[in-house]
Amino acid sequence: MLNTAIWRVAGIVLLLVSSLAWFAPPATAQTPELCLPATPETGVAVEASPEASPVVALPDTDLAWMNVQDALATSSADLATVALPDLVHEELRSYAEAQIATARTDLDSIETWRSTLYPDADFPLVASLATIFGGKQQLDLPAGAGGTDAVGASSAIQALCSHPADADMLYLQASIDLAQQQVELAQVAVVFAEQPEISGYAQEIIEREQANTGQLLTWQEEWLNPAAATPAG
Repeated sequence: MLNTAIWRVAGIVLLLVSSLAWFAPPATAQTPELCLPATPETGVAVEASPEASPVVALPDTDLAWMNVQDALATSSADLATVALPDLVHEELRSYAEAQIATARTDLDSIETWRSTLYPDADFPLVASLATIFGGKQQLDLPAGAGGTDAVGASSAIQALCSHPADADMLYLQASIDLAQQQVELAQVAVVFAEQPEISGYAQEIIEREQANTGQLLTWQEEWLNPAAATPAG
């Protein structure tokens, strides 16, 4: 069983390496640069295995999850930065501003732990993704739409750049997707991380993003179906 699990992780690594032609680090610039002409998807898509693997120890899960969460936090801040100028609902504007602040807190915490716990580590994001997606398979967590996993929100950012009039609905859906990504990947860290502060922080992110998802879904229902949200009479 252990050999089977190792071969599965090795297969994920090969898929990730083959996807590098489409991968670019998350953008951190201001809105004009984030709205460059559309390019191939930022993030890596990984084919999901229909079979669950036995749960075995994963190497370097703490560092791998920090690297992936770093990318997700950066993507969340970029998404909010692009959306903010065109958002109409004040509640959503406040949410986007809060997401930028939250992302900064996440990034600061991750950098502190990374420099303290792994000062000399060189663990590329592609290897980090292989580790975390391997953990998802072991925990039998579902893949995203189309049987793939994708990290980040570059497609949503480009959609916001191209269709600013639809910013509220586009940002809502992209934020829901990004929150769900963070929940699923943090579940891997909760199970496999060795450092208690890392697994504890991952649990905090799960609770935070589940609450965010609930609020976002409520707004989506109210704003897409205002009649259903208004009491009769």
